Amino acid sequence: SEPLGKLGVEFQHQPYDHVLKDEEKLDTQVCNLVEYIARKPERKEIVSLDQFKSYPYTDCLIPGYPELKIWQPDFWPRFWRCYSFLRKNGLFRPADEVL
Repeated sequence: SEPLGKLGVEFQHQPYDHVLKDEEKLDTQVCNLVEYIARKPERKEIVSLDQFKSYPYTDCLIPGYPELKIWQPDFWPRFWRCYSFLRKNGLFRPADEVL
């Protein structure tokens, strides 16, 4: 927008969406995808090589689990437990899942 442009804010021209295929939803594939996304500041040279974890705007938020931080050593086991609990109790539904 013009007012934000005057403040030096610049948005991506066209957003890029990618819906995960079934084979991409495996635990290891999700972990790899998260790291790929997290490394974007590195690819854009906002942070130095291998400093992507220090970028202050990279993290995740799972409702009900505000203490869960993506770079914690036990993040993935805890994430998958949360995910399983939320799915089992009907509190999470993937966007492509039919009601």
